[in-house]
Amino acid sequence: DGSAIHLLSCLYLISTDGSAIHLLSCLYLISTDDGSAIHLKSCLYFISTDGSAIHLKSCLYFISTDGSAIHLLSCLYLFSTDVSAIHL
Repeated sequence: DGSAIHLLSCLYLISTDGSAIHLLSCLYLISTDDGSAIHLKSCLYFISTDGSAIHLKSCLYFISTDGSAIHLLSCLYLFSTDVSAIHL
């Protein structure tokens, strides 16, 4: 119908050195049944003490034939004191 579709949303945080850090990304797709937005992918980042971005969580969704969202994948990371990633 010519309406705008929300595809991507990005959130950034400015680190102390002035660089942009990617915190959050959201992607949406319009379903075929009722035109509602279905959440496809979400990424969350954490800022380490040195200002670098650390990947904390990723979620992936799949669109079923009836247009409903199916949760396929979730990844969560925990960080030790030396900032190394541990897959939970």
